[in-house]
Amino acid sequence: MAGVVFGLARTLGLFAAVSTLPLAVVCSFLLSLTAGALVTSGFNMASTLAPAERQGVVSSLVMVMIAIGSVILNFVGAAVLRSTRVDVGGASENSATGVFGYIGIGTGAFVAAGVLAVLLVRTQRRAWVASASVPTVDVAC
Repeated sequence: MAGVVFGLARTLGLFAAVSTLPLAVVCSFLLSLTAGALVTSGFNMASTLAPAERQGVVSSLVMVMIAIGSVILNFVGAAVLRSTRVDVGGASENSATGVFGYIGIGTGAFVAAGVLAVLLVRTQRRAWVASASVPTVDVAC
């Protein structure tokens, strides 16, 4: 949970750092570190919650979903930046609307992924506690 809060703070820091390149670079770097830590945590969580014979498949699916999400966000971000370009002194530049939109889309995706991860963990914990509390009786025939 701390990783999600730290990442959200760095994402919001990008809004403040739009006009200051050094601060934007620092916030972007810290956000990348946070994303890497969350990917590793998700990878570990998926592999530990899955049965032993399915851990490889589940871990691979987590990595595929992360890759697909990354590519989709890159295409969406590029489309937002391209569609909001403005002419400044005869040169085409990214507009503030496009930059803020791009950061906003990334923030929304980050928050949605964090909420889904928390819900998944809570659901898995409830299922695990419920199955652990049910007594089982082995009957030999």
